[in-house]
Amino acid sequence: MKISVSNIAWHREKNRFEEFLEFLNKNNCDGIEIAPSIIWDEPIKISISEIQNFNKLIEKYNLDFVGFHSLLFTNPSLEFFKDQETRIKTINYIKDLINKCADLNGKKLVYGSPNSRKIGSKNYSDCVKQIIEDFNNIAEYAKKKNQIFCVEPLDKNTTEFISSFEEGGDIVRKVNHNFCKLHLDTKVLFGDNNIKKLIRKFSDIIEHVHVGDQDLCEPGKINYEYPEISSALNEINYSKYLTLEMRMQNDVENSILRSINFIKENFIENV
Repeated sequence: MKISVSNIAWHREKNRFEEFLEFLNKNNCDGIEIAPSIIWDEPIKISISEIQNFNKLIEKYNLDFVGFHSLLFTNPSLEFFKDQETRIKTINYIKDLINKCADLNGKKLVYGSPNSRKIGSKNYSDCVKQIIEDFNNIAEYAKKKNQIFCVEPLDKNTTEFISSFEEGGDIVRKVNHNFCKLHLDTKVLFGDNNIKKLIRKFSDIIEHVHVGDQDLCEPGKINYEYPEISSALNEINYSKYLTLEMRMQNDVENSILRSINFIKENFIENV
């Protein structure tokens, strides 16, 4: 398994981005994952010069750009089930992000965005049928750009739809597309009595993992199911990225360093 860190854990000043890359390189991280709206006001409008500069910096610090998450954070009006016009806008915006992620030499995009999943009074079965069609549409486009669209299950307190790991896995199976895979965020499994069973059940479609405590807190400070999650991932021979997803703490550098060491100790060295 490899370690990356999301930029939501770092200082918000845009002029400190290179400092972040240097910090990751110095602390033996393999890659970086990006919430794009922290760097660019409108990610789908990134200029060619901005793309070139980003790519040069990633190469300079010998890091792997894993991809995007927090895809629709600055676009709360985008939803899949509101109406047909909004549905199309949402799909097209995600496709635009796929283009930019590819330009930046990324590999995957993690779709969480709970606000975009509101179903309101709509029939759940109808929403499942629609989202299978929509995710297949997105995945087929992602295939052209060699990007993987990763569906992130959240919890019932966060979203109305795809609100458990099992529900997310079942929907990704129904999409049945090589460029639509399942994302595992450790938070969605906290308190579940079937952690190992669920990870084994969806072992063939788990593409990416985020590590962090509830409310995007530092891992291991609140939740303690990590040994079981780690054991299950090792049992299925998961070897891809573990990304630290943690909001910025008061002691930014120290909290990230502690978290990197936590991931190494609990997921990689404890094999």
